Amino acid sequence: MIDVGSLFEEAGISGLVVVAFAAFGLFLAVVQLALAKVVELGPVVIASVPITLLAGALGALRELSRAFSALAMVEPDLKLRLAAVGTAEALAPLVIALVAGLVQLFFVSVALTVRANVSRRPG
Repeated sequence: MIDVGSLFEEAGISGLVVVAFAAFGLFLAVVQLALAKVVELGPVVIASVPITLLAGALGALRELSRAFSALAMVEPDLKLRLAAVGTAEALAPLVIALVAGLVQLFFVSVALTVRANVSRRPG
């Protein structure tokens, strides 16, 4: 079992980018929730979820390319072990993006439900 601290440590800058996109999406969802009668941020709030997932996937691809390029300089008997470790570390941004995406989806669904209910009420 991996703890959260080491997950973020393995993710590096890619994990921070994913967290930044997720935080911005959550901020937009909270703004939509707080200002449901005034502001319509539905498409932007919905688009923030796949952007977060895409950032995680791109971060994982970046880390995978770094891990496999490092394998070219290693002795053949160590390649399998290092490939396994590198792949596990490279998928950390994707794991962070999936968890952040689920959290975003919850807040987005609540914000858009409130927006739909407020827009149907007269006055």
